[in-house]
Amino acid sequence: MAIMRRAQDAYLVLVRDHVAPKLRALGFRGSRGAYTLPHPEHWVRIGIQSSAWNTGDHVDFTLNVTAIPKAGGRGSVELSQGISEVQPQANAIYTAPALGDNPDFWQSRIGPLLPAKTDRWWTLRHDSDVDAVAAQVMNAVREGALPAITRHTGFAIASEDAAVETDPRPAQGET
Repeated sequence: MAIMRRAQDAYLVLVRDHVAPKLRALGFRGSRGAYTLPHPEHWVRIGIQSSAWNTGDHVDFTLNVTAIPKAGGRGSVELSQGISEVQPQANAIYTAPALGDNPDFWQSRIGPLLPAKTDRWWTLRHDSDVDAVAAQVMNAVREGALPAITRHTGFAIASEDAAVETDPRPAQGET
């Protein structure tokens, strides 16, 4: 395990070298914490949201999962304030008033999708075991995000089998 100089370095390695390739193995496209699964009827997004209170000593982050129907086949999200987005942002919070009465709209943080049903944040420090944290993140995607996406869109996502590693060890710095 390589020790990083700063927590942000560990976070960059986690996203770039571990999580992003595994999401791509599932069919997602994207980088830098914003990933889109090509879907004919929905914008399906997974976003990695880092905390506004991160420091050089630690980076806290969570995942956001979104499935929003493509409006009228035009591929845009129509918001009630007259705003139209080509794609919804992976980490934006779209409130019900902004979307009108669209029962097909869905988004959640990863925590409520997991068995504990509580908000879930990971903490990385410069000396964190990035491999173990990455395994935990991808297990959360496999156990929480993918089944929820399937429930809300009817789109089954093929398992990447070997790309998701199970590491039962608690990650150093886990909260």
